[in-house]
Amino acid sequence: SIGFQWNPSETAWETMFALLCDFKKEYGHCNVQPKFKDRKLGRWVVQLRAAYKGKTLSDIRIKRLKEIGFILD
Repeated sequence: SIGFQWNPSETAWETMFALLCDFKKEYGHCNVQPKFKDRKLGRWVVQLRAAYKGKTLSDIRIKRLKEIGFILD
């Protein structure tokens, strides 16, 4: 009831995922460049691809990203 975050990393991921969805709505794609004006989103996208290549990105997150058209490779 006071807004305590039990899983702050999950909350952060969901927040960034929502920003990525907003980016796609505005630009029509998910190819956020690292130097995009919202550098936090750009860095997050780079980290996503690194996590995917390092096989540390969960299957559910991979599925959600692919559903919005995010290219992981």
